Formats: sequence, C-alpha cells, structure tokens
Amino acid sequence: MKPPTRSAAIALIFFLLTTTSWAQATAVKQTVEQRLNEIANNISQTLPKVLDQHTRWDTSAAGPDRRLTHSYTLLTITAGSSIGNRLTTALRPQIVAGFCTDPTMLYYHDNNVTMTYSYRNASGAFVTRFDVNKKDCG
Repeated sequence: MKPPTRSAAIALIFFLLTTTSWAQATAVKQTVEQRLNEIANNISQTLPKVLDQHTRWDTSAAGPDRRLTHSYTLLTITAGSSIGNRLTTALRPQIVAGFCTDPTMLYYHDNNVTMTYSYRNASGAFVTRFDVNKKDCG
C-alpha cells in the first residue's frame, strides 16, 4: 500500500477541519436553540399574564432558528381598529432600547436572537408584529 500523497493528506486535513468547524457551529446553534426552548417553556408556565389594563401576555414560543416570539392581546382594542402602525411606532423604540441596553437581554444580543413581538386585539384579530435584534442596536 502506497503512503497517501501530499494532496490527499491536505484534502483529509481540510475535511477534518471543516467537519469539526461545522460540528462546533451546529452544536452552538443547537445549544442556543435548546436554550430558547427552555426559556419559552419557563415563560409559558407563567402565562397568560395581565401586564396592565390594556395588555395581556399570552404566549412565548421559540423558533424557528434563533427566534423568540412573544404574543400579546390588547384588551381594550376592538375589531376594526387601525392602531397597528401607531402601536409599532410607539412601542418598538422602547423595546429596542431595552433590548440594546438591559443586561438581562445580553444573552439574546450576544447570540443573535431575534425577538418577535406580536399583538392581537381582544377579538383575536392581528394588530401588529415587529422584530428586534442585534442589528437594531447600531
């Protein structure tokens, strides 16, 4: 049996390095996704929760990928209301500021997690939805 050629050895080393890098990247991704599932499950055990006279936090769900979605009901908004854009304009800057500066949000920021905020009215009709992630932090 002939010893491997130099190009075969280089190909083997390249294969091992790329496979190891892919496995490590996959393990990190799975770990973050698994952690998001844990977080969503823990939050869900405390929901639904009335936050104030206008808002009830209904669910939190992980995925797909590095996403955590929080769904809310606006208790005082009736069907046919066109508040969606105004609500996004009012809430999103506050949520972005919190995401970018609150130490409890550091895990999400550092792991490129997208936080999705979804709002429905008291009848269950869609009002607005928006995402916040690391790119919003400038």
